[in-house]
Amino acid sequence: MEYYHDFAVTKNHVIFGTTGVHIDFIKMPQLMMGRQPLAYGAKFYEEDGYFYILDRNKGIRQKPQEYKTDPFFATHVINAYEDETTVRYFISETTERQFKIQNKLVIFEQ
Repeated sequence: MEYYHDFAVTKNHVIFGTTGVHIDFIKMPQLMMGRQPLAYGAKFYEEDGYFYILDRNKGIRQKPQEYKTDPFFATHVINAYEDETTVRYFISETTERQFKIQNKLVIFEQ
C-alpha cells in the first residue's frame, strides 16, 4: 500500500502526494508487540511518485489533477500557498540513496 504521510490545504486547493514507501500494515502491530523498529515494516521502492491537487470549490466528486515526479519520500509539509496561476508546495524530502533530509519546493502551474 502506498504511503500518504502529510498534506496541505490552501485557500482553493488540497495537495497530497504518494511516495515510494510502502507500509505493511499487517506487520506493523507484530513489530510493535515485539518491540522491533517500525522501519522493518516499510520498504522504499524506486518508483515514480505522484502529487494530486483537488480544487476545494468543486466538491468531493472530482478527479484530482495529477503530477508525476521522481521517486522520493516526503516527511512533512513545510508550507503551501497559491496565487492566480500557481500552487506552491514546500516539503522536506529524502530519497533512499541520499539518507538525508532536504527541503524541496514543488510548483504546480494551473
